[in-house]
Amino acid sequence: MIYSSSKHKDCKNQDIEDILSRSRKNNPELDLTGMLIYTEDRFLQVLEGPLGNIMKLYNKINKDTRHAGSRIRYCEPTNERFFGNWHMAGKGLSSSSLDTHTDLSESEKLIVQNMMDGDLTSYSDDSMKLLKTFLSIA
Repeated sequence: MIYSSSKHKDCKNQDIEDILSRSRKNNPELDLTGMLIYTEDRFLQVLEGPLGNIMKLYNKINKDTRHAGSRIRYCEPTNERFFGNWHMAGKGLSSSSLDTHTDLSESEKLIVQNMMDGDLTSYSDDSMKLLKTFLSIA
């Protein structure tokens, strides 16, 4: 499942570190993996695992006041986990970091930006592989 939301203006970097720390502690027992990308004003999170556990966690996340307007963008069964070794990876991005600090092609940058903007047509298996690669090298 992939969702995006608007980051609350009072949400600080320490809040995000707390989210990631708790996720890394709690997700193994729920058999959940994934990643969280955040910008100055947006969150994009991928959650993988048993659907019941994903939805239970998403309902909890949806009540978190550090963001608003959470919307599920993609929810489909997959044959494999894209983030199977990551109980919760996290990466902060600025708009300029996509432009100046990566070797992504223009089309790949557009995919990442469209995902952050919530464009439903941008979610695919190839997009997930792109995100994993990007997070690993960026």
